[in-house]
Amino acid sequence: MSAGVTAEREVALPLADLPPGASTDVKVFGTMVAVFNVAAGRLFAVGNNWPHHGGPLCHGRVSGTHLPFRPHAYRHGREGRGLACPWRSWEFDIQSG
Repeated sequence: MSAGVTAEREVALPLADLPPGASTDVKVFGTMVAVFNVAAGRLFAVGNNWPHHGGPLCHGRVSGTHLPFRPHAYRHGREGRGLACPWRSWEFDIQSG
């Protein structure tokens, strides 16, 4: 860290309150965040507003996603990393954005 910058932490919720496969929204440092327990030990947190129309990401579905492949051919993969919008099912990689 650079001089004058301090690291801050805030407890969002106890892990026991978010079992594997569950998601919720929490307020952290004044910002609403969607938190996902994809599997035991794999937690992800993203801003709770979907970029397209502001849908609540905490209600999105986590599954796999389409992998890059040739046109009109589809391969499924990245299980537990695809986050789909609860409104229109648009998706992105929850791990990398």
